[in-house]
Amino acid sequence: MAEVTDELERLASEAINYQQQLSQNPQPTDHHYVVTGIEYQSSDTKFVCPFPPCSREYKRKDLLKRHLTTLLASPDENHRDQGIWDHVRDSGIMTVYTRPRNLTQEQKKQRRKESNLRHRVKYAAELKEKRNRKRRVEKLLEPKTVGVQTPDWEAEARQNALEAAASMQIPTPAEPVHVDVVRPRVGRRGRTKQ
Repeated sequence: MAEVTDELERLASEAINYQQQLSQNPQPTDHHYVVTGIEYQSSDTKFVCPFPPCSREYKRKDLLKRHLTTLLASPDENHRDQGIWDHVRDSGIMTVYTRPRNLTQEQKKQRRKESNLRHRVKYAAELKEKRNRKRRVEKLLEPKTVGVQTPDWEAEARQNALEAAASMQIPTPAEPVHVDVVRPRVGRRGRTKQ
């Protein structure tokens, strides 16, 4: 039990440190590229092609990366400036991040833990709202208890039947009843024999 609380305290301190690092080094929300002294800026997290004649806008960085990698092999008339290509390589837009394949299980577990921690810190507000919404729904769905408990009608009826049977000396289902039944003999033609 002490191990679990120590681990939780360590994760909490890591989350606080990570949050402080983010507040000290804020990431820019507007992405911009400086190409040959001219600044191209886009708001609403749009990613703009760094080549001025092209100036295509993408909603995601991977789409811009795909655009540039296809043009790197065979550039068209808008993407021929070698100086801009050098700047694009130096800026890290074309960097491809992959997972290393030679990690041990312990290293994979540590990377997964760090990734989960980053996610919990980044989306803390949304996750908290989701948990609260789930709790509210569960609370609405749980049965309400009324001030007076509803009686069990079937149990009460069984009890009354047992009391009535005891007072009238009627055999209850617990006492077996033996009745001799005389069956008439039936012949081949379906007539009773005497």
